[in-house]
Amino acid sequence: MTTNFKGNFSATAIGSLPHTNAEVACEIMFKSLPEIPCWPQLLRRSINEDMCIQYTEGLPCATINTSTKTVSIDVSQDTSTALEGFYEAYLKNDPDLF
Repeated sequence: MTTNFKGNFSATAIGSLPHTNAEVACEIMFKSLPEIPCWPQLLRRSINEDMCIQYTEGLPCATINTSTKTVSIDVSQDTSTALEGFYEAYLKNDPDLF
């Protein structure tokens, strides 16, 4: 079996960097990954840069505890109203939800 496969792949990254200065982090990202740079997440700068915290914003019943750096789902209360609103916005393709 003959193949004409030519590996010509560009690298990218997950985005978490150990910096606190956004400008420095962006410069490193653009220099290191010029073809496919990614948005740097700077966890040492703020817990709000954590991927789980960023992407759970707007989810019903999600509780973010910045002191323990955790995200949890609180279902101790009636969740039907929160879930209904979430799914209605989802089904309407409402980008403001996220």
